Amino acid sequence: MEKRNQLRIAAYGTHIFSDGAKALETILREKGYAVALNYLSAALASETKNKNSSSCLTTLAAEALLSGDADVLVLPLSCVPLQLPEGIVITALSGRSNEQVCLVINEAVAQPGVTLPLPQGAHVVVTADILGRQLITYRPDVQLSNVSLFMAANIYEGDFGDFDAFLTGLTSEMQQNLSAKGKVVVPLHPREFVPLPGSGLTAYLCCKDDLETRKTMLAAHHKSIVAEANVERQLSKIAGETAPQRVAAKCQIDQNGHYHLWCAYLHAQNGMLQRTAVSSSTSFQLAEQAWSRLEKNEQESFFH
Repeated sequence: MEKRNQLRIAAYGTHIFSDGAKALETILREKGYAVALNYLSAALASETKNKNSSSCLTTLAAEALLSGDADVLVLPLSCVPLQLPEGIVITALSGRSNEQVCLVINEAVAQPGVTLPLPQGAHVVVTADILGRQLITYRPDVQLSNVSLFMAANIYEGDFGDFDAFLTGLTSEMQQNLSAKGKVVVPLHPREFVPLPGSGLTAYLCCKDDLETRKTMLAAHHKSIVAEANVERQLSKIAGETAPQRVAAKCQIDQNGHYHLWCAYLHAQNGMLQRTAVSSSTSFQLAEQAWSRLEKNEQESFFH
C-alpha cells in the first residue's frame, strides 16, 4: 500500500466534540506525522436533533470514513454505540480527562444558598435519562428535557433558549470557559452523580481494513485505560439496548491494581434509580457482579 502524505482527522466542530480531535492532532504532529483536521458538515448535526445521539451520531459520521473522506473519526467514547457500523472499529483510546458531571445554570436565574442553586421548578436539559434521574434525587421539583448531545453543545456555546440549566460532562477547561462567560458551574462528585460509561475518554475510529492508519494510531493509544473502559461498556452491554439512556458507570483502578466500579441504573419498568459499588482485585466478571446487585435492587451508599 502506498504511504499517504497525511492523516485526515474528522470531528464535529463544537467544543464538546472538537477538543479531542485537537488533542490528537497535537500528539501526532509531535511524533512527526502530517495531519489535516477537518470538521464534519453541520448538516449531519442538524439531522440528529431529535434522535438518540449515541446511535445515529456514529452512523452518520461513519460515512466520512466509509467514503474515504477521512482516515480517523474522533468522538467521545460515551457517544459511541456498542454495535458499530459494519467495517468500523475503535482503533485507539485517549487517556482519561478530568471530565465530570456538571450543572451549568443560567446566571439570570441562579439562586445562591439553596441545594444546587436552581430556581423552584427549573427547566433543566440533560443528555441522558440516568443523569436527570440522579438530579431528581436532590431536586424533585425540576423539570427535565432530554436532548441530543448536539443540542447540548449549542447550549454550551451560550444559547440557553427557554432552559434554565443543563447537566452534562465537562472538563475543567470547559468549566472555566463557562464560568468566564458568567455561567454558574456546579461540579458534581462522581460518586454522587455517576457519569455515563466512557466519560472523559475519546475514541478514535477508523476502517477495519485500514491497517496503515491503525498502526499509526498506536502512537496515540493509552493501553492503560482499556481495562476501565471495557468494564464500563460491558455493564452497558449487559443492560441492553436502552443502556445509553439508563446506565451510568465509572471504573477506576487504584495504585494497588484493584478495580472499583460505581454505577447507577434507571429501571425501565418502575422508574426506580438503583446504585451500587463493587470492588475486586481483577476486572473479571466485575460488570456482571454489579449488574446482579442492580437487578436485585441491592443499594450501597456513595456518601461515605
